[in-house]
Amino acid sequence: PSFNEADRSDKHPFIQAIPPLSDEKISDLEADNRSRKLSLLAVDEGVTAMVNELRRTGQLSNTYIIFTGDNGYLLGQHAISYGKYFPYEPALNIPALMRGPGIKANTVVRGMTFEIDFAPTILELAGVRPNRRVDGLSLTGRLLDNERLPRRPLLLSSGPQQSASGQPLPLFDGVRTGRYVWWVYEDGFEEMYDLRTDPYQLESVAKDPAYLKTKLALIGLWDRLQRCSGADCRIPTPRVPAPTTD
Repeated sequence: PSFNEADRSDKHPFIQAIPPLSDEKISDLEADNRSRKLSLLAVDEGVTAMVNELRRTGQLSNTYIIFTGDNGYLLGQHAISYGKYFPYEPALNIPALMRGPGIKANTVVRGMTFEIDFAPTILELAGVRPNRRVDGLSLTGRLLDNERLPRRPLLLSSGPQQSASGQPLPLFDGVRTGRYVWWVYEDGFEEMYDLRTDPYQLESVAKDPAYLKTKLALIGLWDRLQRCSGADCRIPTPRVPAPTTD
């Protein structure tokens, strides 16, 4: 539903100004998306070769294999033809697969996990104690012992980048919880979405009075996460007020 979104009046002016995708551009995006999927064949062949070698050398049962990306990607959502910059769901979500000793097949880790969780997870699996503070959470308890993950907020932050035309992209900061996402651009423009009712982020509720207390709670989380370090970054998300009803 968000592909080539027609009404972007709730989005930042930079995104509002993007022209709708033409039929020719949509055709190019379809071809691009198809090529991306086809390119995974080489990844599949490489993984197969590595697994076969580990099995041949007797190391497969002693090896953890992790497959992940570093970001998601936008291919036409909200008329953004490509990129990973803006914090919409297709750019935030990434694939993450793991196999190895003690991990049961078809185990699914539900809840939000973050890239900062990989380092402490790998260190614990390797029996190594970190020699500095880590902000992330080791997932070994969830992977090996089915422990529940705490609900944690995720800090959103951007750095200087330019569009394909060389135009600076607007900087933003924000926070993502299991249900809500809120961010503010450097010029003060806000976007906020209730992912339970609007998973495709078609209608920002940043200016909706019913979500005022919700937004203020998210801003409080954002303020804390900006300065957190170590265990302070792993504090479970406090209760975020639900939207009010008349």
